Amino acid sequence: MERLPQLLDLLDEAKRKFAPDAQAHDEIVAQLLARIERLQAEAGAAKTPEPTQVSFVAPPARARLDSEDLDERPRGGADDDEYDFDLSAFVHTMQRHGEGAEITRDLNRLLTMAENKLDDLSELEGAALREAAVELAILAGRIHGASRAGR
Repeated sequence: MERLPQLLDLLDEAKRKFAPDAQAHDEIVAQLLARIERLQAEAGAAKTPEPTQVSFVAPPARARLDSEDLDERPRGGADDDEYDFDLSAFVHTMQRHGEGAEITRDLNRLLTMAENKLDDLSELEGAALREAAVELAILAGRIHGASRAGR
């Protein structure tokens, strides 16, 4: 009984902090117990990791992007150098150049050709630079194919 005043003071403090709507001491204790149970449940839930779901289903196939699917930008009377990178024109040019070119599967020869073409780029301007870039891109595609075939 000698500690009863301290107990009542602690209950009043708990009422102010954690159970402001409690009217009596038993309600304070009941709200504190409910709070403890809720916090323990939350802590337990936080410790339980969500199960990892693994799906072995193949992702849906994406439609192939062809040059016909790309929008052509209308050409005005301005010089081509003023235009930004135009992917559809680039792809079209690559297709035109790639159709008649000799195809080699020799990876070393392709690498040498790409090296030489790359060295030439710094000396070119305008249309010649664009044509060389297309030829380099075609070589890159052939290098990719030859390196896959050599596996």
